[in-house]
Amino acid sequence: MKKCIRTKMEQAAPYQKKWITGVEQFIIERIDEPYMTIGDIAHSFALSERQFHRKVKRILGITPNTFIRQIKMETAMSLIETGAHSTVKEISYAVGFKRSDYFSNIFEEHFGKRPLEYLISSSIQFDPIYGCTFSNLE
Repeated sequence: MKKCIRTKMEQAAPYQKKWITGVEQFIIERIDEPYMTIGDIAHSFALSERQFHRKVKRILGITPNTFIRQIKMETAMSLIETGAHSTVKEISYAVGFKRSDYFSNIFEEHFGKRPLEYLISSSIQFDPIYGCTFSNLE
């Protein structure tokens, strides 16, 4: 997650930290669900969508959609770094995006590079033609 969000979380009161960590965990547990909505998350925490929006905005200073997107992008980067998936399409599905081209655009906005560039430059030996790592070929 971006540094400013972590800083905001650190500045929050203990009960707010606990609550926002619970929300973050809820999102991470369901990260591969492309149809997860703010309403689903809010209702799981016994709040209306509007109450949920206000609470996240008050604690973090960003909207719930931005918070979810940041969690998804950080998770995607983690998947790239660990080599858990070998194609952009697999990574996009793993973090709940239905379209890999849209995922790539959002990823580039967040990190400044497209996910394929990270896959190629990562320590994993990625083969862009076959869409797999060399270790998967053995």
